[in-house]
Amino acid sequence: GGPSSLDLVGVDPNDKMKAFATDNLAKARVAGSELDASLRIVHGVAEALPLPSKSADAVICTLTLCSVLDPERAVAEIKRVLKPGAPFMFIEHVLSEDDPNLAQLQLRFNSMQIAMADGCHLDRKTLDVIKSAGFGSVEAERFSLPGFGLISSQVAGIALNLAHAWLDAFLPHVLSKIDRVNYGLLSAEQTRKDMPTSRKLLAVPF
Repeated sequence: GGPSSLDLVGVDPNDKMKAFATDNLAKARVAGSELDASLRIVHGVAEALPLPSKSADAVICTLTLCSVLDPERAVAEIKRVLKPGAPFMFIEHVLSEDDPNLAQLQLRFNSMQIAMADGCHLDRKTLDVIKSAGFGSVEAERFSLPGFGLISSQVAGIALNLAHAWLDAFLPHVLSKIDRVNYGLLSAEQTRKDMPTSRKLLAVPF
């Protein structure tokens, strides 16, 4: 079986995100999740995660690396706090590599996007940053979300801090569960069933 409980740590420079995260956890419980999860929201930035080295069982990052000031440093911090063998799970919008017209529009409107969307960049090659960070392995998929305009070019995947037997088996299962239209990464219950039994510390940069 999976872990009996989760210790969730949310890291965000915007203190208003605490209410958003707390509400979503409450909704998950109302929806019937039996997972015992505690939630702590910590004021901070991805470039300086307030966690000890090798302390997190997993890091989950969703639509975050587009707006950090230093993506390379942020990913290096994620790698630092992960335990050996632990996964970094991510989904991010990126500069299109298969649609030249979209890429041209992303570059044209990048400055406006940064100014109007809290530092969000349209021109980042986030997968390249992750692949260059020294993870043991990186498995990812590129895909497009219809109707999402300038952020329709997406990448989702898992980077492993070091090779680990159970993660090698777990990785294809996770990637097969990605719903490309609805950002449908594994539910907490599905993830719990596939992870070794223990209390898991998940660091989640918003």
